[in-house]
Amino acid sequence: MKKVGISIFLLIGLLVLPPFIYAKKKITRTHKSKIATQTKYPNTPWTKLKLRTDKNSLILAMGNLKFADQIDYTLTYSSQDIKQGISGSLNLEKTSQQKELLFGTCSGTNCTYHQDIKDMIFEIITQLKSGKTLIRRYQINP
Repeated sequence: MKKVGISIFLLIGLLVLPPFIYAKKKITRTHKSKIATQTKYPNTPWTKLKLRTDKNSLILAMGNLKFADQIDYTLTYSSQDIKQGISGSLNLEKTSQQKELLFGTCSGTNCTYHQDIKDMIFEIITQLKSGKTLIRRYQINP
């Protein structure tokens, strides 16, 4: 009998009292597009980084390259506690381009990918035609 009384009391309390759980407001997220980056810094190249879906490479996309004299990049990371790295420069004949930086080594069509990647840092150094140097550093969590 006591259990039934307690159950009825709890049921009435839940119906009469205001709810304790409130729905969160919908969060709208804004993202930076190429256009937003170009208008914010109109005379500088833009950079976008994205991990490939299998996480075996980093895709570098750049545009607005007509304002650059030289672009050099360096990617460093650790694979099974061994330091690895990739460095290079971009060909500035095109105004935009995309490059894929592979985490591993390839011989012909056979590729061996590095495992247990951590401490990934991508750095890009851009020499602008105006004489200024831009250094952008990204920490990437695979």
